[in-house]
Amino acid sequence: MRPVVIQRGLALQSDLSALWDAITDTNRFNEEMGGGVLTIGPAHDAGAARYTIRTRLSGFNVIYDELPFEWALHRRFAIRRRFRNGPGKTLRVDWGFSHLEPGGTRIDLRVAIEPRRGVLRPVVSVAGAHSASLALALAAV
Repeated sequence: MRPVVIQRGLALQSDLSALWDAITDTNRFNEEMGGGVLTIGPAHDAGAARYTIRTRLSGFNVIYDELPFEWALHRRFAIRRRFRNGPGKTLRVDWGFSHLEPGGTRIDLRVAIEPRRGVLRPVVSVAGAHSASLALALAAV
């Protein structure tokens, strides 16, 4: 099934390094996004996931496998999750960072959520759009 894709961008006066540090501190950022308490355990399935996480996201109790983060320092940061339950099957969050002249930073955010079933597409669309907007608002603070 094709994913729901939400893309947003924002030009800020903030220093690129400071934005990078704020966004890639995933524990702090998840808390500010209103995420629930994380219960983290080792992933037992074969594959790239190192952790299985239980939490509450957008009103749903979920379990997901956290795959290794991808990054290129001060240019790109990506998170991938495979959900074992809930309305989404997979989630990919990509942050792009670029320096603006004469100063400031442009951040681009792309959120792709594959719904577990077609009937859940509106649910993941609303949750994804809300999360993307909130993430950019928090990055702008």
